Amino acid sequence: MRLAMKESLIKGAKASKRGPTISYLLFADDCILFGEATNKGARLLKGILKEYEECSSQCVNFNKSTIFYSSNTSEENKGEISAILGVRPPIDMEKYLGLPNVVGRRKKESFQNLKEKVHFRIKGWSNRFLSQGGKEVFIKSVLQTILAYAMSCFLLPNSLCGELERIIANFWWQKAHGKKGIHWCQWQLMCRPKDEGGICFRSWRIQNNPNSLVAQVLKAKYFLNEDFLNLRLGNNCSFTWKSICAVKGVLTDGLCWKVGRGSEISVLNDVWIPIIILLAKLIDESSRKWKEELIGSTFTEDVAVKILCIPLAKEPHDDILAWSESLGEFTVRSAYKLLQGIEIDPRAYVLQTDYRKFYKKLWLLNLPSKIKVTAWKISWNYLPIRFNMHHRKLSNNTICPRCGKEVETMNHLFRECPISKSVWEELSFSEFLKASHMEFIRIFCCALWAIWGERNKRIHEKVSRSGKEIANFIDSYILELNGIEVKIPKVPPEVKRWKHPPVGIVARDREGTVLLSYSVIHQQVASVFDAEAIACRIATQIDIDMQWPKLVIEGDALSIIKKCRIRSKDKSMIGAYIHSIQQLLAKIKRC
Repeated sequence: MRLAMKESLIKGAKASKRGPTISYLLFADDCILFGEATNKGARLLKGILKEYEECSSQCVNFNKSTIFYSSNTSEENKGEISAILGVRPPIDMEKYLGLPNVVGRRKKESFQNLKEKVHFRIKGWSNRFLSQGGKEVFIKSVLQTILAYAMSCFLLPNSLCGELERIIANFWWQKAHGKKGIHWCQWQLMCRPKDEGGICFRSWRIQNNPNSLVAQVLKAKYFLNEDFLNLRLGNNCSFTWKSICAVKGVLTDGLCWKVGRGSEISVLNDVWIPIIILLAKLIDESSRKWKEELIGSTFTEDVAVKILCIPLAKEPHDDILAWSESLGEFTVRSAYKLLQGIEIDPRAYVLQTDYRKFYKKLWLLNLPSKIKVTAWKISWNYLPIRFNMHHRKLSNNTICPRCGKEVETMNHLFRECPISKSVWEELSFSEFLKASHMEFIRIFCCALWAIWGERNKRIHEKVSRSGKEIANFIDSYILELNGIEVKIPKVPPEVKRWKHPPVGIVARDREGTVLLSYSVIHQQVASVFDAEAIACRIATQIDIDMQWPKLVIEGDALSIIKKCRIRSKDKSMIGAYIHSIQQLLAKIKRC
């Protein structure tokens, strides 16, 4: 195909006049070929496929292949070309890699297969064998992955997103054998982060690689001489481009500049200070340091401190637009977290700090998911106890099924019922208090789960056990979990007071003899991580100054050592230091 393109034997397709010509798209054994809708073009394409078959000993299955024509191709030409290639025209619009090739006005219909896929996956699993914890894993790792793949390219209609959320919510709350369950809370609450009382399900409501094929095609057609972040959406745009532009605001909120030369960054309009004329005016080009007096007189004290802590490379490089995360790289997860923070309803219930700490510890417990989900439901009063069922007008009976005396509320079920009291007495809370805080919560959650399970057995299986028997079961279950757990010796944390991170360097020869030592305290260093990078840069410079033939750098920050080995641009907060180290290492290799 490349040779035929080079010799102008076949013509590819262009999305715009100035865009790149595309003759094929390949992914594993799926491919799309582009050509001119003429007899000559069809025969050339047929010849290329035949040559491929002879060279690879693989046959092209024309029965499973389809052909798509542009709107200006005549019916006569279509018939001739289909006969030459032996490929049928599609009955319905075909999909490539599971996504529609063409999206028309009825966008919801174009993505109906997503609902079918989700339904198919759900039917493939029996609810009888999936606990609520198992459902959580299934939803996050299977169902939402299907949707995330499609949403990486297209902005799905809101109505379709609502239907997909309802399908997943119904699956989460439904009972065994597919029976409809009670939705105890709104889906949006369950989409909250776990430390805010949710389950962390996802609500569904170009800049990185400008040289990629898709970036070249889109840039040539839509923003050839403009900046993507500042362009306006024009007329007659494709659905794909509209989908990308719809989330441009998220990029604007999440991107910030990493300072290089400073010649492309506006001090007032661009985000470059970690929270917020040209920036180059604030940098002394000879020393590659900030102009402290100018910064101090231009900005307020707190802003000036933040500016002076931004690292500068010893050798100037281009300014880099990076994502405002620690690594500087865009991820769907970080963008979703950013959107969650932007779209928080000010009227929504905000958890107090103590509750947030509890939920954070709950989900960190070394327990099966089914126990943690049960504890989560208890904390929000989402269990179908008789008082709750009566409150929702689903039952007239409110009496506890175990003692038969009091109204079955949460407090009664887990605390005041004689059987529950007996369980807590047998477990001996005085022994609990001797355990670590996390171990106490672990045993407590196991006890809640066991009491709830015994209550259900009493109703559905007419089986009841004494408080002592339930307590023995809890003890044995904890012992079983402890047997599975791999014990890692814990080192007691050392309490340290913060101080300016120092830079310390010791140079030794291969015999271990100290050749040189160096130590200095830097005032304008944002973190210990920065100090480690500075030490690495100074050590490399010392090696060049001393003209030692070989250099081995050892440090306790493995991530910095790894960054120095990679030749790509580092977009993290210490990217300037890494750039300087890479430049110095290149000089050592030349020596």
